[in-house]
Amino acid sequence: MTLKKCVYFVLLCAVTATFSACSNGQKSQTLSRSVAKGLIEKSPTALQPYRNLNLLIPTHVSVPGDVPKDTASQVQAFVNDLVTAGIATNLHTIPFTGSYGVPPGITYVFSAIPQEGIELTLTNTPNESISISLANPTVEEITGIQQEGTDAIVDVTLKKVPTHLYQKLSDVAKNEVAVCGHTDFLHTPIYCIGWPKPDETTSETKTQFQFSRFDDGWRVTR
Repeated sequence: MTLKKCVYFVLLCAVTATFSACSNGQKSQTLSRSVAKGLIEKSPTALQPYRNLNLLIPTHVSVPGDVPKDTASQVQAFVNDLVTAGIATNLHTIPFTGSYGVPPGITYVFSAIPQEGIELTLTNTPNESISISLANPTVEEITGIQQEGTDAIVDVTLKKVPTHLYQKLSDVAKNEVAVCGHTDFLHTPIYCIGWPKPDETTSETKTQFQFSRFDDGWRVTR
């Protein structure tokens, strides 16, 4: 074998070995920060205990006759905003008959447009609602790893990230959501009950995850 071929062969081996080591990082005896971050992000259950920010809106929004006019107007505007934002469709109104001392009024009825971040709950019941995802927890940073043998505790900073639905809705409905947190109970529109404060959509949480190493590599165990 010539010198040129020998050099090429050595370089090829080095590149192959490096690629193999990187691709098998999950199986390494030492848990790295990048592997831990990737496993948490890929886990279908790891981030579930950390609450998403969701806005729950009934698909039948009733406004009794004794609701203050400004509040009734804000509710009407917000329901229209849902349509403008591409979240709702088939908007129409039906009479609200009233009951148990609640005076008659109007009910806004709409259907949800199926898409990522929209979930229909209590389907085909009087309480049917749409859940709109406003912010989701993500792994901001791995701040430390304490490993003993095949077990490790990983310190993590989670940060909520606003969804595209929050960005779209907060822009379209900026006048309506501006009143949230600044009214008394009687003048609080229904959508304000679940609308987050601005800092809630980017809040951080310090937490820990437990990992264990198995034959096929590292896994998030808790």
